[in-house]
Amino acid sequence: MFVLQGVPEDGFLRPGPNGHVLALRYPRPNEGYDAAPTLTELGAARLPDVPLARTQRVRCAGPGPSCGLAAVDPDGSALSVGGADGSCRVWRWAVGEPEAACAVAADAPEWTDPSRLIAAISPRHYVFRDGLVVRRYDHTTGENDGRPLIGDTGELFTRASADGRALLFVTTRGAAMRVDEARLELLSAEQSPCVGGQPPVASPSARFAAWTCVSDTQDVGGLTAGEIVRVSSAGMERFQGVPMWALAIDDDGDLLLHSRDDQDFSLELLPPAAPRNLYVLTADGELARVDALEPDPELMRGTGPAVFRWIAAQAL
Repeated sequence: MFVLQGVPEDGFLRPGPNGHVLALRYPRPNEGYDAAPTLTELGAARLPDVPLARTQRVRCAGPGPSCGLAAVDPDGSALSVGGADGSCRVWRWAVGEPEAACAVAADAPEWTDPSRLIAAISPRHYVFRDGLVVRRYDHTTGENDGRPLIGDTGELFTRASADGRALLFVTTRGAAMRVDEARLELLSAEQSPCVGGQPPVASPSARFAAWTCVSDTQDVGGLTAGEIVRVSSAGMERFQGVPMWALAIDDDGDLLLHSRDDQDFSLELLPPAAPRNLYVLTADGELARVDALEPDPELMRGTGPAVFRWIAAQAL
């Protein structure tokens, strides 16, 4: 866990020039702890004495003023921040070092601007996105590669793997690309319109993604039909039927969903109406009801864009 010293800016406290940065370690549950676990200090330093720039940051907990200012290596060994004064594009502080060092120099390619930094996926590699072009950059050698993703930035979602070592870029039309330390892998280039697409869910390895759409051409029992979309290295699959909402998908491609009566969206609750039945769509395309969800689930606080949610699910 990294703690950055805040300084007043536009009425908020935000990490600023020359502020302290502190690395702390919280004990893992399997290591045992008592009623008051002890935080262990791993190291401390000062950030560079330059203005900091915001990044795009995929693993960000919320919309607060400090969100999007730093990228953390997946092993937790270093913190990277963007520089806004032109002397260095990205500064990186490794735990145990006395001060931050310049990881991406000012003369690096223009697309390495910190406003395009998405994540650090290894101690050596950053991922940048320049429009629909995804680029992987090795800051130790300057080597880089990139590939374009077909689609529209307004339909593009970014999902990180559970270990933070891979990113999945996916559009609700179906195009998907996975990036890790070794390569950029195009999972699906096929595209098809998706009306009312929900934010995609991704598997822990970021090798599968799924979401639901609303069909504007079919009717099921008086309701507008729904469509389930699943993408992986096998390409894109589409399944039509009653309206659904995707909850979680595992690394075998098994997808957990619930049916729903409404086709509406809300900034505070996704989806607005209570879920109906709980289903699993298996990797081989078999759909099975696993729970009738009676009585209806109660609302709970959500994280991210949705303030409330009905069901919280995560692949194991």
